[in-house]
Amino acid sequence: MALGYQPGGKKKTKPERAVHEARATYDQDGPHAELNKVALKNLAAWVPQLSLYKCRRRVGRFASYEAVATWRPSMTGRPLEVRKLNLKISPLGIKDFGDSRGYSPLDLVMVARACSLSDAMTWLEERVRPYVGPEVDFEALGRQGKQPKEEEPPAADEGATGPEGERDANGDPVPPASLGKAWHFGDPIPAQQPMLIPDLLPLKGFGYLGGQWGTFKTFITNDLSVAIASQGKVAGRQVALRAAVILIELEASNTEARLHAAAAFREVRDTKLPIVQLRAEPPTIMRGGRPNPAWPKWSRELADYARRFAASRGVPLGAIILDPPEQHRRLSGRTVFIGGANRL
Repeated sequence: MALGYQPGGKKKTKPERAVHEARATYDQDGPHAELNKVALKNLAAWVPQLSLYKCRRRVGRFASYEAVATWRPSMTGRPLEVRKLNLKISPLGIKDFGDSRGYSPLDLVMVARACSLSDAMTWLEERVRPYVGPEVDFEALGRQGKQPKEEEPPAADEGATGPEGERDANGDPVPPASLGKAWHFGDPIPAQQPMLIPDLLPLKGFGYLGGQWGTFKTFITNDLSVAIASQGKVAGRQVALRAAVILIELEASNTEARLHAAAAFREVRDTKLPIVQLRAEPPTIMRGGRPNPAWPKWSRELADYARRFAASRGVPLGAIILDPPEQHRRLSGRTVFIGGANRL
């Protein structure tokens, strides 16, 4: 008897497993098609953050993954720890070869996170179409000869409750726009900022590593670069995705050897890690008490090169790390600045 068929040649039907109800998101012409298409083109931005069981990146230039579909039982009764990596995720599509079921990116987020369609959309949008902030005209800022005179703060009005005395639905005063939107205890907890390294480095934004001379800041940033480029761990925290790193190290600290040493210690076998080091010293931000017009030009060129380098390696841009020389550290508390790539 052939596998999958009953005597008499009739195909054996498998029982339905109601994993979720949102199969409409798989429709390529449906209302969620655009988000699904964008997500398939940028798997590295969200798949590693799903924390799929035994998830690993497959060999190849472009990001693709495989994992265990823990939301369904094994088709052969195997325990979880020995189940095969039947869930395949690639830019061509997502399929669980264990039960021949196809998934859209939204479907996968829903079953992996056990959440609703609306929550899955919000979660996926934040990762594949993040808000990058307003455009800044650096040249216009550089042309300004003087800083605008600060206006005198308005006199306090004890009776004011916000813009024109507005109150919110709970009867509380609405804060002025300068204070931002208010969150009150008992309100829904907002989604937290996506992190490249949990509790250490945001996926968007910036951070810094500070310390006195001799505290191994450069060693740490070199190891951090290898961890991001190889999607390893930092201080016990898993890097969310494999990404490119741009290093600007200006003290001739033998960074090249340190990077190779960090890779050897981490047992990284990849000889083409997406790391590049630049050696030219950037221009000063201020010159003669005024904004230096060379700085915005340099920043734009750096950001453009960083994105092109990341694209050439088939990975997103993770971090731009600036390790300033000693004379600059005296002005900044001996700090090594780590610039978030998505803010440039």
